[in-house]
Amino acid sequence: MMSSIRVTDEDTLRVVKEEAGFVRFEIERRLAKSLRLHGGLVKGSESLVGNVVSGNFYSAQPFGVIDGIDYCWTGFPRKVEVERIRQ
Repeated sequence: MMSSIRVTDEDTLRVVKEEAGFVRFEIERRLAKSLRLHGGLVKGSESLVGNVVSGNFYSAQPFGVIDGIDYCWTGFPRKVEVERIRQ
C-alpha cells in the first residue's frame, strides 16, 4: 500500500481474477436456475425463456507511475457501457 492507494501486483491480480470468475459463474448459475424454476420472464401473456448474459461492459485506466511509485495493475474506471447493460 502506497499512500492510501493499494498497489495491485500481478500475483494479487491473478487471485482476484480467479475469485471474480468463480463469483460470476455462481451468479450466472443461480440466475439461470431461478429462471428455469419460475418459468422465465413474463411479457404480456406470453412466457419467454430468460437468458443470463454477461460481458465486459467497462474499461479501466491504469494509474501508471505517480511520484515514482509504479501502481502496476491499479487503476480507475474509464467508461461504463450503461446502455449495453440495460439491454
